[in-house]
Amino acid sequence: MQKNKTKRNTPAFEAEKSIFATNLRECMKVKGENQTTLAAKIGVKRQTISLYMNGQSSPNTETLTDIANALDVSADYLLGLSVVPLVDEDLNAAHEYTGLSPDALQNIKTWTDSTQAIGHTVYNPVQMLSKLCEHPGFRLFLFDLVAAAHYSNPPEYSYEAFASEAEFRLGADKKAMLATFGINDLINLVAPLNEFFGVVALDNDETAKHYLLSAYDRMKDIMADISKKP
Repeated sequence: MQKNKTKRNTPAFEAEKSIFATNLRECMKVKGENQTTLAAKIGVKRQTISLYMNGQSSPNTETLTDIANALDVSADYLLGLSVVPLVDEDLNAAHEYTGLSPDALQNIKTWTDSTQAIGHTVYNPVQMLSKLCEHPGFRLFLFDLVAAAHYSNPPEYSYEAFASEAEFRLGADKKAMLATFGINDLINLVAPLNEFFGVVALDNDETAKHYLLSAYDRMKDIMADISKKP
């Protein structure tokens, strides 16, 4: 009779990839804990922590809670039930609602009580951030920043990516017609058309600069609006 597969006889390379083992190792690294120190904090043997880290064993509910408290994370995060390691329920809810990362939310939270004096006026950075987010042009400003970042360090455009884009835009039949062309061949075909019609193709650096200047102009307009006296 074939025995049921258990964690102990699961291959190590598979067990180590388990969600709990992976998140446990990550959180221990962040907190600067090793097997010995964590074991001492929760009252178990070092070998027990080793089994948890290697995915060969899982803690019971009480031990899981102790581990979560020792590492200052949520048990749900350790189990892979939440993508946010924070214990703070308010920050968890904010992450779920906004999609902002835990680090971003924690930064914003610390800014809440900070102020900056300029002349005789005291400003709060979160209040300014709030005004920016309320402005209809702020989304376009962010788009320009995203585009500038993309063109500052663009990913390689592989032939596979081009083929996928061609199929999406042109359909499978026309994609097959282009199968014999490489990216450089197509650039050589398009470049003369650009010159003929007077279209100037910008390189990546120039394009990044273009979007940065656009972002600058948008921010000037936004600041002019939100700085107006009521």
